[in-house]
Amino acid sequence: MQENPMSMHNGYGKADPQEQEGIMTTSIDAEKLQNVISQAVLILQECPEDAEPDDLNGSINEALELLQKYSGQ
Repeated sequence: MQENPMSMHNGYGKADPQEQEGIMTTSIDAEKLQNVISQAVLILQECPEDAEPDDLNGSINEALELLQKYSGQ
């Protein structure tokens, strides 16, 4: 699915301020983000399919903590 490149424009070449409301711009290190996501996925993949609920919750929490640590930087 392609995005419409004019979706944020009002037809006159200027950005539509109503569509821009609430948009946050942040600087991210894409490589670091990809590494963090990969680590979180590995944590979840290491949990066996027949894991006890407590073990599964522990793995989920560990992955979430890793992602939260990244997002809190």
